[in-house]
Amino acid sequence: MESFQTNPDQFFLLIGKKKEDEIFKLFQKEFHSETSEQNIPQGKIVLYKEDGISVKIVDEMITSIKFYLSPNPICMVYEGQNIFNLNRNVDETQVRKNDDYQRVINNDPNRLANDYSRLNCLFSFDSMTGEFLTIEILNEA
Repeated sequence: MESFQTNPDQFFLLIGKKKEDEIFKLFQKEFHSETSEQNIPQGKIVLYKEDGISVKIVDEMITSIKFYLSPNPICMVYEGQNIFNLNRNVDETQVRKNDDYQRVINNDPNRLANDYSRLNCLFSFDSMTGEFLTIEILNEA
């Protein structure tokens, strides 16, 4: 099986899986950096600090995977290939011009990010600079 970093479509296969499933064990083997955990209702969020990825686990099932694409105080930046051939050098203008992405309407003048969706993914850009912040794969179709 290819690695997650060379075949990012494999991240989609993690959604809806349990921690005991073989594909999650392969993910943990590939991303084995220092982690921190945040408890949430019915589960936790596990942050892989050196890899720039967090995994949300609710009721023992993986419900989302988030990739951090810009420098931040909580973890390193994810440097691997990403879904839909996006990388951290893509800016909001490039996504906005692509009909495959739908703008998530948020008229709050204090919003920190502009969000776009495609399939079951959410893409966030800094509302002031247009810098790519995160990609999140969600457990919904």
